Amino acid sequence: MIVSTNKKFNLKTNVQHCVISFIMAWCCVCFVQTIVISKEVNNPISSLLSVSYSLNTLIFVGIVFIVTAAFLTLLIITKSKIIEAALVFMTTFPYAVICAAFQKEIIFCLFLVILMLCELSYVFRCIAVSEKDIGHYFNKKLAIIVIVVLAGTFVLFTGGFTVYRYLTYSVPNFDGGLFSQMFYYMKNHFTMETTCERDMLVSHMKIHTSPVYWLLLPFYLIYPGTAILQVLQAIVIALGVIPLIFIGKNHHMKPVQLTLLSAVYFFYPVMSAGCSYDIHENMFLPVAILCLILAFEKDSLWGIIISTIFVLSIKEDAAVYAAFVAIYMIFARKMYKKGLIVLIVSIVYFFGAVYYINHFGMGTSSDRFNNVIVSDDGNVLGIIKTVLVNPAYVFGQMFCEEKLNYIITVMTPLLFIPIWPGKWQKVILLGPLFLFNLMPDYEYFSNIGFQYTFGSATLLLYSAFVTMEDLNKSPKTKLLAMMAMSCVLFFMSTMWDKLYYMRTYNKEYNQVTYQKMNEALALIPDDASVTASTFLCAKLSSRDVLHEIYYTDKIDEYIALDLRGMPQDYDVNDYLNNEDFETIYYDEICIAVFRRKN
Repeated sequence: MIVSTNKKFNLKTNVQHCVISFIMAWCCVCFVQTIVISKEVNNPISSLLSVSYSLNTLIFVGIVFIVTAAFLTLLIITKSKIIEAALVFMTTFPYAVICAAFQKEIIFCLFLVILMLCELSYVFRCIAVSEKDIGHYFNKKLAIIVIVVLAGTFVLFTGGFTVYRYLTYSVPNFDGGLFSQMFYYMKNHFTMETTCERDMLVSHMKIHTSPVYWLLLPFYLIYPGTAILQVLQAIVIALGVIPLIFIGKNHHMKPVQLTLLSAVYFFYPVMSAGCSYDIHENMFLPVAILCLILAFEKDSLWGIIISTIFVLSIKEDAAVYAAFVAIYMIFARKMYKKGLIVLIVSIVYFFGAVYYINHFGMGTSSDRFNNVIVSDDGNVLGIIKTVLVNPAYVFGQMFCEEKLNYIITVMTPLLFIPIWPGKWQKVILLGPLFLFNLMPDYEYFSNIGFQYTFGSATLLLYSAFVTMEDLNKSPKTKLLAMMAMSCVLFFMSTMWDKLYYMRTYNKEYNQVTYQKMNEALALIPDDASVTASTFLCAKLSSRDVLHEIYYTDKIDEYIALDLRGMPQDYDVNDYLNNEDFETIYYDEICIAVFRRKN
């Protein structure tokens, strides 16, 4: 009877290993073949052309079975569950990653996440070690090394692709060009003025209250130019991991958990995707909000004061994030006095800043909320009125088909943990997501490729963290590993394409184009006033007078036109055949520079 049972057990085990070995081999062969085919086909995942370049079917099947036999032999010889778990993950996850990178559909990526979650559950059963045991394999020193490598990789990738955007003349005036000129004014005139933001000489402080930019001026003084601003943005966002780690340590997280938490932060696609349209003051939101949360958790009075000032200095609407953090701390941690003070200060500052911009500046962009503001109540209070009077309408604006992909993209990397059952107070942390990203119909608010998700995503990350804390006997390490895996897949799905800028720059025929454009713009004196196409503004931003041609009717000393075949709202012939202008440089498929004669 015992022998029979053992035979059944061995048979079951061998069948299971056969299936596992086949899946591993299949994924391995598909992974290698996809890499090879990608040299011939741009997207080997979504194109049937890849089948033509693939191995003969019999050869493919033969290779799969040979590799299957090799894996099966290894599993039988070692009889190690840990080796089995490692092999399963190392053979299937890379294929999932490359699939996510090539097939950039959000629903497809969601499907990959579900598959990998099932696989990770099997891997964890194979390992079968407790949370305590995992800590023995991952010490503090190793955690520091891995976190530093992750941070360096993030800065290298995010700073790299944004610098290549600049080198390939892909940075538009809004926002890269205008902020580059603003830093030129900060360096040379000690003001935050620009001429290309509102077609006149005006301080950026009259558009957004963002004195936080002065923190970056010392670095700009060392290496002035648009490129350093792109790198600084990546560094500033990466710095957010420091308060996040201290928050984790405050909750007694182990080194391996802190490492996984850092991986979640760096691979959470919002953090890198939000840099896709160049430098913006919202880049300070992750580090500032996390500093404020840490100060509250440590109950540090000076920390709360400094962090609150830090958040409020970013932008007028950054006060909303500080207010929601304060409300959460009041109800969740019962920090009534400090929370109430921060809440009041944030509200007063917000309305004060809005009043200043509306009466002494260029006016706030409340029109972006027109879908939830009645025309007669065209201000912030109009939003509150709409929410109170017709909440169903507001929910209809938030949860619609157009915003489904956005919700999936920001929530799936966190495994939807922010909305798991738990203490009701964590719902407060979802407030900015509803208010800034889901409620308005301004398309860029619900697009992770823009900077408008930095703040709400940071609070989502913290919400996921506190939800795990609330769960009884929560397997934090396993949950964080699953979150990190999900973040990596969505990162590849949304960000891998950004290497396009590097590939574009390094192509030989593009190098000729960029050389011509550099030569043409170098002919314009540094002290001359210029009207330029949007993608030329960043390169020309180190001057006192610069206007974007689309937004101005002014005629400056020089006109610089981008002729690379993109949609244009100007006709180069208006200047070529105009006796009032002298042609300084002209390449019909590249660039044209003209000088006004009078």
